[in-house]
Amino acid sequence: MTTALRSIFAKPVDRPIDGVIKADDEASLRIELDEYVITDEIGKRLETFLDAYNNYDTANGVWISGFFGSGKSHLLKMLALLMENREVDGARSFDIFEEKLTDQPMLLGALRKAVSVPSKSILFNIDQKADVISKTDVDALLSVFQKVFDEACGYYGKLPHIAQFERDLDDRGQLAAFKDAYAAAAGKPWERGREQAALERKNIATAFAAVTGGDPADAADILGQYRADTRVSIEDFAIKVKAWIDKQGPKFRLNFFVRGRPVHRRERQADDEPANHRRKPEHKVQRAGLGDCYLSAGHGSHHWGWKDIPVARLLENHGALWREDATELGRRG
Repeated sequence: MTTALRSIFAKPVDRPIDGVIKADDEASLRIELDEYVITDEIGKRLETFLDAYNNYDTANGVWISGFFGSGKSHLLKMLALLMENREVDGARSFDIFEEKLTDQPMLLGALRKAVSVPSKSILFNIDQKADVISKTDVDALLSVFQKVFDEACGYYGKLPHIAQFERDLDDRGQLAAFKDAYAAAAGKPWERGREQAALERKNIATAFAAVTGGDPADAADILGQYRADTRVSIEDFAIKVKAWIDKQGPKFRLNFFVRGRPVHRRERQADDEPANHRRKPEHKVQRAGLGDCYLSAGHGSHHWGWKDIPVARLLENHGALWREDATELGRRG
């Protein structure tokens, strides 16, 4: 009697299996949640992480470290789904993980407490979200954080001045009316029109005047004025994030889970150095926090200074200093 090899497995193995977990890929979320294995080492590290998360005090710093293929992105992705307790295919992320932790009551209790905190997770790959700009410019990282935050709020992240225009209208309770007025004037939705803003000045001015009670002539270059006035700065970013969090209700947390590779400060001279003189970056995911807003950045080098990142300088400026003794969550392999 022969037995088919696939019959000895609890789950089908004759399906396509992606050997690499992509942090921002949502095609197989349920499978990734179902099949994630909490090893003894990861279980211990998660207890440490959840203890810090549940007993929040100023800034928390966490590194997820490991070699290529060790599971950093998978763990980052699972944390993003769990902290938000996102619903995937009709099941909450916590409920899926609860079945894995029946023999680890302490870890299960800590996870249950963490997911009870209302939060939103913003998970992204920083290399994919960055525009075609010099990655040696540390302010480029702040621009990416601003971009993904604007997108999460429903604004046009590609152009900060348009996002700010939308935010101001939203704060006044006029954004929905503006979209309706623009659609009536232009014959297309605002989400399409804002991508062609330079060609839509007349329609934008007409819609803006309709909702504000002004003269279309006075609003003829309203987005040009916003472009001239809008600046992406550390302080402004902090203010916008805090204002958004405050609107969500008490104890709300905004979590950024970021996979990427910040540029090593020595790589700014890469064009002038022989290849064999360049340092090879290690692969880590770094995480820091400000108030109820968590920031994380990934695939850095231990030679590279966290405070080179504008959002980390933001932490320092607000008294939420980076903790150098960051917790290492361990490896999955």
